[in-house]
Amino acid sequence: MVHPRINIYTGVEVKKTDGFVGNFRTTLTDGTTIDHGAVVLATGGVEYEPTEYHYNDSDRVITQRELEKKLNDGERPKSGDRYVMIQCVGSREEPAQYCSRVCCQDAVKNAIAIKERNPDAQVVVLYRDVRTYGLREDYYKKARDLGVIFVRYEVDGKPSVELSGDRLSVRTWDYMLNKELSMDADWVVLSTGLRPHPTTDRVGETYKVTRNPDGYSLEAHVKLRPVDFPSEGLFVAGLGHAPKNLDETISQALAAAGRAGVILSHESLAVSGIIAKHKRELCMSCLSCLRVCPFGSPYIAEDGKISHNEVKCMGCGICADICPAKAFQVNNFRDDQIVAMIDAAVDSEPGLIGA
Repeated sequence: MVHPRINIYTGVEVKKTDGFVGNFRTTLTDGTTIDHGAVVLATGGVEYEPTEYHYNDSDRVITQRELEKKLNDGERPKSGDRYVMIQCVGSREEPAQYCSRVCCQDAVKNAIAIKERNPDAQVVVLYRDVRTYGLREDYYKKARDLGVIFVRYEVDGKPSVELSGDRLSVRTWDYMLNKELSMDADWVVLSTGLRPHPTTDRVGETYKVTRNPDGYSLEAHVKLRPVDFPSEGLFVAGLGHAPKNLDETISQALAAAGRAGVILSHESLAVSGIIAKHKRELCMSCLSCLRVCPFGSPYIAEDGKISHNEVKCMGCGICADICPAKAFQVNNFRDDQIVAMIDAAVDSEPGLIGA
């Protein structure tokens, strides 16, 4: 699909970005410069490539994605073939202590496809927790009704896979039977988790946006600003934000596009009143504010002294706190106002200081 207002650049990356909401300028590695009003970061994610369970040693140990491709290419499971699926491979344990959300659903989907193509094929799912949330719970029930067997395990007692020639054997502890199970497997299918795309950190540093301990981009507020970054004009969508399903990704992308559209629909933008004000006559240009500001508001002007871009400022007050000359003060939170409030509180409650 071709649209006159959509340009696609392939084989390039962001080399440099500057500006602020409504007035960004981005330079690509091929030298192209783009002026734009908003930024949506959709860096995506990658599938974890397993090393566990003899994945690199046997063609019979595959991932859910590889199984799905086989089924999509028309492969029909044989009667009596046993597919043993192992969940949470590369997820919910160090170094990725989070649920990738899509793994259980992929396993249930592929298990149903196997049983519908050949009811005589066997499917055993070894899981820690089945997370088919929302209406996808219906598919979990359907898989159970089709004869898919679910066996729970705990992280301290993960299944083991033994490879002897072309034969695969899986051992796991069954908490319902309270004993160890040993079963031969024609296929061992690994439900692998998701990881942030390798470029996420580099892009985050370029745009000065935060990431959580797992490496995903962190929104300004999970409920009030779920697709916004703290800096105005920057938005996030997709797997670069967190593991999620396709329908959730589409919903988030529409939300991010809508938020960006609000900015682009205005000819001019208003700045919040709660921002820091800078008095250059007091400033010593010690660069303390430049080093600590998370939004890049202070900058070195052409005369070599610190200046302040109020459009970038979010009123966090870090500059006002660190400035030794008190050249920065936040509107409505100036030092004299704070002192006045303290004095008023002390006068109304004489015993407050000694409390």
